[in-house]
Amino acid sequence: MATSPFDLLTMSLNEPEFFIKLRPNKLELKRSMIGRLVSFDEHLNLMLTDAEEHITLKSDNQNALKKVKHSMVFVRGDQVEMVSPSKHR
Repeated sequence: MATSPFDLLTMSLNEPEFFIKLRPNKLELKRSMIGRLVSFDEHLNLMLTDAEEHITLKSDNQNALKKVKHSMVFVRGDQVEMVSPSKHR
């Protein structure tokens, strides 16, 4: 059982479906990423492998979902809104 945020991240290392909700930019409604968490630090900078990014873009008449695959990606901690291990979502 996790007793601190770092415990939760440590327990989630190498989980295949670690979920990250990211802060969207002005052109996006929603942004998230799912992948294998391989590293993190005290600033919540995260390194993922086998990741898929889901971006919901703002559009005039409808929202468009864009999916981008990354073999390895670095996520800057100040962009992270929420994290969740796959088995806890």
